[in-house]
Amino acid sequence: MIRIPEALTANMAAATLREWIETNGLGGYASSTILGMNTRRYHGLLVAAINPPVNRHVIVSKVEETIVIKGDKYCLSSNQYKGEVFPDGHKYLKEFRLTPFPKFIYQIGEYRVEKSVFMIHGKNATAVKYLILPDKGDVELYVRPMLAYRHFHQLQTGHQNMINDISISQHAVKITPNWSLPPLYMYHSADIFRDKGFWYNNFEYREEAYRGFQCHEDLFNPGYFIFTFYRPSRYDAWIVFSTEPFVGVNINSIEEQEIVRRSKLVKRMPADHSFLEPLVFAADSFIVQRDDKPNTSIIAGYHWFEDWSRDAMVALPGLTLATGRFQIAKEMLFAYSQKFNKGLLPNYFTDTNEPVYNTVDASLWFFYALYKYLLYTNDYKFAESLIPQLKSVIQAYMKGTLFDIHMNDRNLITFSETQLPLTWMDAIGSDSRSRQRKGMVVEVNALWYTALKVMSHILSKTDYLSDAAYYAHLADDIKTSFNAVFQNPVTGYLNDFVDEDYTETALRPNQILSIGLPFAVLEENYMEKVINVVRENLLTPFGLRTLSPDHPCFAPHYRGGEGPRNIAYHQGTTWTWLLGFYATCLVRVYRRTPQTVAQATSLFSAFHEHLRVGGIGTVSEIFDGAMPYYFRGCISQAWSVGEILRAYNEDILGDGSYQPLFNRLSILKNNREDQTSNAEDNKSSSI
Repeated sequence: MIRIPEALTANMAAATLREWIETNGLGGYASSTILGMNTRRYHGLLVAAINPPVNRHVIVSKVEETIVIKGDKYCLSSNQYKGEVFPDGHKYLKEFRLTPFPKFIYQIGEYRVEKSVFMIHGKNATAVKYLILPDKGDVELYVRPMLAYRHFHQLQTGHQNMINDISISQHAVKITPNWSLPPLYMYHSADIFRDKGFWYNNFEYREEAYRGFQCHEDLFNPGYFIFTFYRPSRYDAWIVFSTEPFVGVNINSIEEQEIVRRSKLVKRMPADHSFLEPLVFAADSFIVQRDDKPNTSIIAGYHWFEDWSRDAMVALPGLTLATGRFQIAKEMLFAYSQKFNKGLLPNYFTDTNEPVYNTVDASLWFFYALYKYLLYTNDYKFAESLIPQLKSVIQAYMKGTLFDIHMNDRNLITFSETQLPLTWMDAIGSDSRSRQRKGMVVEVNALWYTALKVMSHILSKTDYLSDAAYYAHLADDIKTSFNAVFQNPVTGYLNDFVDEDYTETALRPNQILSIGLPFAVLEENYMEKVINVVRENLLTPFGLRTLSPDHPCFAPHYRGGEGPRNIAYHQGTTWTWLLGFYATCLVRVYRRTPQTVAQATSLFSAFHEHLRVGGIGTVSEIFDGAMPYYFRGCISQAWSVGEILRAYNEDILGDGSYQPLFNRLSILKNNREDQTSNAEDNKSSSI
């Protein structure tokens, strides 16, 4: 359980920097600050994925709550308007908990109000439940749903005629909008719903203002629910907001099912690992349904990213394999294997689920993820079934494919695309003093080497032994060329990319993949040099900087409008996902000694506190490249969470074998208990 105490909930500045997020396995979510005050256009109580897992719309933005105790009214909600916060319900919030879903605890005199919010897995549905204690009666609760009914990148303004029809029955309200979005069903335990439409104007979202975007919105209230607690023994109230109809709603059963589902994710983890447990829950939040069952994918980050193939392949080992969800990993790999087009995986998918092919490395990351899956499962039968797709990818890269991606006469992958950034450093509108990454790129060719080694490894387990030897020989040639092209005797680290007669010598973290991938392409005698340079110049408490601070293009802080932020995105901003590979590099170069493991463990120490700020229970996308290393970007990022879990499992707790996290933790716990027992026995014997 993560607990935010009154000392922080009472501090407006501190509280609005703490956000919660609930997800539903479809790409939809519910999210806000711990005050219930929306500070982003992306916040919402029901953000539904209309074409799972994309095309997300904010259906219900929030609810406004008023509790009446013995005739006196108290507002529990808070909103930011221009120049003021109203109402002031935040002053009654005494505690926020993540247990495992958000719980808000208000105190008004002797009365305690506990509000819980959770999504129903596999449904675009959010449940809100209230408990009012003590159950003395003489209490009323008014709840006003605030509707946005708009795409989550947009804002609702102009008082459009939103509602076509409202249908009210005893414990259900159906709202049909005036445009082609699904209806909203509101199931409830209220005594009555009063249909009284009203617009609330000029909600202000401070994070949007800070990011340089339009920040004001109008929301429509179609009416309000009245819950009466005149008799003792009734102390609960609930509403379920859904875009699809239910046949009967038992809120306690729904809540229990969700608690049981989540508890299964961590049931075999010892209770003393409070750091890892929230990350396992966070890992589950990224896994979403795509296309027809059992196809699954990974949302790259909340709130605004879709499922990006590169991010999915990087995050897959940590999110699924380290957590023991092998079947999910297999389904995901199979689903993505069906998306290859001319050797390329989609970069991302549009709101209509159309794939967009504009990345050079996603397909190569597929080989990495598949190899990790084999290490954990030994499922070579599955790998053998993918051999035709794998061969077609390698042939496409060798002979040439979209964007002039091809293997050159040095057996390295190169491309000459100038209009689109094809590597993971893909911000558009970056500093004009820096050159676009193209030609022979360091991490692309480290991945290319790994892909050939993986291909050879899989074929060696089958009857394709001659093909296995061919790919192994080609990989050897790639390794020779890689070290000749990228090692730089002048700088003492690797070139970032080489484009015809231009060599990019800016110090960037991409070179660590030449060590940290399963098959290291960098010559062993050069590895320690790279580790030392990266540690001294790029390492921060939350990851690796994307550019050395002594470079003239270095941007220490990711802030301001969209333009300055795009410039800073890969010009000094810290990325957490790289930290996992850095930890792997340490263990590979300095071996698995107690000192190395302690050093790797210390890399993640700052995240113990970070889980209680930003996106509570999860890890942000990026951090500033300079003090105070403020968290930025998405509040919850898949490969940030995934790489911490993977590195923790394989490099910190690992022993060279590949097994799920909960197996390792259980073994460690049993070993500690045995040691304690032996010590006590020895003590008793000496007495």
